[in-house]
This record gives sequence, structure tokens and C-alpha cells, in this order.
Amino acid sequence: MSEAQQVYIDGISNIAMINSNMRIDCFSFGVDPQADPESPPVEENLRLVLSPQGFLRAYEVFDRMFKEMESRGVIQRNKANAQEENVAVAGEPLQNNSPNFNA
Repeated sequence: MSEAQQVYIDGISNIAMINSNMRIDCFSFGVDPQADPESPPVEENLRLVLSPQGFLRAYEVFDRMFKEMESRGVIQRNKANAQEENVAVAGEPLQNNSPNFNA
């Protein structure tokens, strides 16, 4: 069995559908000793390109894992306000900086 490539990401910076494919830009936090530790530099490090069917399969896998993590108490839903729903991991709210989700 060959060894699969592994890339660590801290999150998703953008997602868009272009030419019938989902393009998901991923990032990791960079290291800069002079940067504010509360807002480390962000480095784009991977782009996933999925067909709509592949995106749906990935969504279903993530949804199942989300529900499993929620049932074990690893993550929990927080109601920030009536129109927005966030998820907290270890008490920290998620931040979504993607312009695609500013409704």
C-alpha cells in the first residue's frame, strides 16, 4: 500500500463553483515571530477541486463526522443570534472570513 500525501490545514478560506467544479481554497497559519499571536499570518496551502458529486459525498462524510463529534461532546452548537449559527470547539467560536458566506 502506498503512503498517501498528507497536508495539514487550519481551515477553508474560500469556496466557489467554477466551470461546474467546486474549488475549495485551504489555509494554514504561518509563523512570523513579529506578528501578533492573536492573528497569525494566513498562508494558502492547498486547493481542492471536486465535481458536484464529489462535493456532495464529502459533505455527507463531514456531516456524519460532525454529528459524531457533537454526540461525544467534542464540539457544540452556539447560538450567536437568531440568524447565525456557529460551532465551538473547546469553547472557541469559529470565524468564517470567506466573502462567499456573508449573507
